[in-house]
Amino acid sequence: MEDLRREYRSGAEGYLAQLIGHKGPGGLFAHLRRLGWAHHLVCGWRALARGLAFFMVTVQMTEAGERHHDEVVRQVFQYVQLLRGERQGCQAGLLRAKGSQ
Repeated sequence: MEDLRREYRSGAEGYLAQLIGHKGPGGLFAHLRRLGWAHHLVCGWRALARGLAFFMVTVQMTEAGERHHDEVVRQVFQYVQLLRGERQGCQAGLLRAKGSQ
């Protein structure tokens, strides 16, 4: 992940964490849970040094999820690709979801 320190005021890493960690309908966790593969999903960003950061997605898998761990990983990466292609729609959808809470 690129160094986001210059952009800290925008909260880009928190925004990304909210998109990936969204637990409502249409979210990654809801999809994995519907498949019976996940109990819990958390994600976040961590800067380790100047120019070195990690964005982590942790999925607590069910026994069925562990049997399909390759597919769980594939689903996470596919979801990230989906978000990359839906930049404007994600922002609008997240704002609508926040407004309904």
